[in-house]
Amino acid sequence: MRKNKIYYRLLTGIFLYGLLQVQILEYHKTLVRQVREEQTVLEAELNYLQMKTKPQKNRTQAIAKIRDILARFRKQLKHDPAEIASTIFETSRRYKVDPLLVLGIIKTESDFFRYAVSPKGARGLMQLSPHTGMALAREKQLAGFTAGKLYDGRLNIELGTHYLAKLIDTFGDLRLALEAYNRGPTAVRRALRKGKKIRGIYAAKVLDNYKKFHEQYLAM
Repeated sequence: MRKNKIYYRLLTGIFLYGLLQVQILEYHKTLVRQVREEQTVLEAELNYLQMKTKPQKNRTQAIAKIRDILARFRKQLKHDPAEIASTIFETSRRYKVDPLLVLGIIKTESDFFRYAVSPKGARGLMQLSPHTGMALAREKQLAGFTAGKLYDGRLNIELGTHYLAKLIDTFGDLRLALEAYNRGPTAVRRALRKGKKIRGIYAAKVLDNYKKFHEQYLAM
């Protein structure tokens, strides 16, 4: 009987030790993943700052590169890639936003599907809600705006890039601006006032896509 108790205690100890090792391994994997995610975000932010301080001088070449990236999404884009590439470049330059960051948002929001609709009703390439679209159209004095026009990629990009630039100026922080683009600026301000930590999951996704597009752009 005594031997059986010792045997069961030994098995229990081995089991608990194994369980502890698994938990340690999972914790280690989580830390490594978080470090890699943070590294990706920091690299993307550095690329963004470099691109913003050194804007593209060769308009034709820049638009051609963006067009080639967009061509891979032609099926869901349902627009001429050259036309959208020109819109992204010109709009981004006007609002002083990196065009590749706009690509990163579009990839994250709609995966370049022109007619994408979110569960909350956001529409189009950059997923703008009808309410936000109406407010932005009013700011830009665009007459005749309707929610259906958010499916027009050119208008959607124009309004979305304008909105992104406003958020970057408002928050003065790229990650916070991206989170505000996703959650809404009011929700981000409320969280900041309450001292809550903003994890930045959405911003990390956008910046990861931005980094990939940046690498593709440089490789062309």
